[in-house]
Amino acid sequence: MMKIYHCIILLVVAFANADGQNSKLYNLKTTNVLGNGVFGGGLVPANMSDTNILLDIEFIKKNNIKKYIIKQANFQPAQYYYNRFIDGKIQYEFLKPILARFQTDSSELSKNNISQGIKILIAETNDSNKFYIVDANNNSSFYDERMINYETKGLFVKPELIPYSEVDVELFYAHKIQWKKINIKIHPFKTGYKYRDSIENYFYIMVESFEHRTATITLGLNTYVFFISNQKPSLNYSTNNTVFHIYNKNKKKINTKYLNLINDTVSVDGYDFILKEISAFGEEIVIEVNSKKKEFSRGFKENQLASPIYSNDLSGKIVQLQDFKGKYILLDFWGTWCVPCKENIPYLKKMYKKYSAKEFSIVGIASDKDLAIVKKYVDMDEITWVNIFDSFDDPRIIKAFRVEVFPTYLLIDKTGVIVIRTDGKEGLLKIDKYLNKILK
Repeated sequence: MMKIYHCIILLVVAFANADGQNSKLYNLKTTNVLGNGVFGGGLVPANMSDTNILLDIEFIKKNNIKKYIIKQANFQPAQYYYNRFIDGKIQYEFLKPILARFQTDSSELSKNNISQGIKILIAETNDSNKFYIVDANNNSSFYDERMINYETKGLFVKPELIPYSEVDVELFYAHKIQWKKINIKIHPFKTGYKYRDSIENYFYIMVESFEHRTATITLGLNTYVFFISNQKPSLNYSTNNTVFHIYNKNKKKINTKYLNLINDTVSVDGYDFILKEISAFGEEIVIEVNSKKKEFSRGFKENQLASPIYSNDLSGKIVQLQDFKGKYILLDFWGTWCVPCKENIPYLKKMYKKYSAKEFSIVGIASDKDLAIVKKYVDMDEITWVNIFDSFDDPRIIKAFRVEVFPTYLLIDKTGVIVIRTDGKEGLLKIDKYLNKILK
């Protein structure tokens, strides 16, 4: 069993690999979430309880019980089998592979009997209906818990309609008794698993984990969510039972092609994510993030960082591209003398209205002979986005971006990289289609 790490990383540790990757370690707190999320939910069969709890006659009569059984779901199997070994019920040869499977040394376990599970009463009534009761508060009593009917005269209740139970579990960890909560579902359906005892097979139930954990990390402009599961109804997380997926919250994209294990490398958006460690109960994780920074040259072409702009808008206010950091910017190179430019302005207005609330802005570069002419036209046509005057006499921005065709459009992404360079109405439609996909 993986031991919980006691040295909490207070600072992000950064280092550079020999291959040029930038690597960082992040210590993240996780949150317990109800339901299986992107995971299938692990199932294990419940076993006959070692503790025989007899139901009193009054309870049997009140609930019309014909026959019943009490089973137990174990959440710390190593402790369960170790106690059976101490009690002389199994041999060490049987215990040894179990301790190895759960990566547990017997010195980490208690010689005293630890309940480490919950008991479940399954019963059949005289009119052939079946129900179960979970001892959720772990007080060895079923009288203070709710009854769940799961079969009524041959009509089987769908598993998804069966409610979940939050149960209290006694565990032994770090040389002391601890109480934890876990959410489970009971599934009274049969698989290929068989018991030796016919009554156990008759009252067959599976116990499903009904929770998972999540952690969030923000890198650049994207937020990534880690979904983490230990696959089965267990409170323990270790290298041999932990799986995870990664979800890009901004792009609504999740990596679910494979179940990822601890120390697996998962590549998303140019980052390599590695889940390095997880605490015993999954409450903390250590993530290594490697990123190969793509070097972009500055310029005027696609896949280049846009050349800097430092100029005045029509009111005299200083405008810089960096003022729009975190937004997609559409540079519109136009002029009052350019008929196609003016014909596209209504379409630009629709795009501005459609995307301006979604991290998008337009910056017009008006190539003209007279500032007054541009101001008059912008006011008359009610153009509300930023415009910069680039004089015929000294066309600094036009030259920097090598603009020879009007209108020319450059779409710059949130990192300052030119993603589309195009011209004309068809080019504008191409940009609109791209934005519609990205800025949903």
